[in-house]
Amino acid sequence: MEINFYREPDLVKEGVIPSADTIDLTAAKNDDTTPQLKIQKKTQEILGDNNLIDGISIRNPNYLNDYIRSQRTKLAGFVEKTNGKINDATSRYIDKEQNITTTIKDLHTNPEEKLLPGLSYTAVAFMTGSILVSKRNFMLRYTVPMVLGISCFSIVMPCTFNNVKHLTYNLENKYMPNFTRRQDMINDKIRKNAAFIRSSMVKNMDIISKPFYKLQGYLPKWMNDTSK
Repeated sequence: MEINFYREPDLVKEGVIPSADTIDLTAAKNDDTTPQLKIQKKTQEILGDNNLIDGISIRNPNYLNDYIRSQRTKLAGFVEKTNGKINDATSRYIDKEQNITTTIKDLHTNPEEKLLPGLSYTAVAFMTGSILVSKRNFMLRYTVPMVLGISCFSIVMPCTFNNVKHLTYNLENKYMPNFTRRQDMINDKIRKNAAFIRSSMVKNMDIISKPFYKLQGYLPKWMNDTSK
């Protein structure tokens, strides 16, 4: 049988005898001169108001509720801010990983070129250049390994080398446009000079070879005339 401890009292059955003296509860509550009321009021301020929840008396101090609410709000904001930073860092990492993977995939477009053997040959050529000029000056120690490594790379993997060259040119043009412009001017001059030298050599070879061709045509006739 369930017992209700918070039932309404039955004055007749319980024999409650009303007193002739009445107490003004409102006045007693507002009267701060009584020491007991002062202590009760101070205790109520510290412990909070008494609330009855599901038959249980619970006190909730306002200052404690405000403190817990403020700390919970700060903790929730900190957790949300931390999660946002973690998500941003994860997104940046995933984007960089995808960019690197896509770049490597775009560079190695020819499946016939074996990536691991080609890189191994390039590394061997680079180390060979370093060994050959290990006791030379700084310029040789820096340039010879680079020249040998790049030359070997261009021979063993020509398609990948061209892709890397175009990628390097695009990066230089994006981050160092002035340097790229000067480099293009120098390459144009070298290309023009090479074409001029090639055409000059062809013309000179034609000029030099004409007398020999004529002599080669006269020589059989002269041999026939002398034999007669």
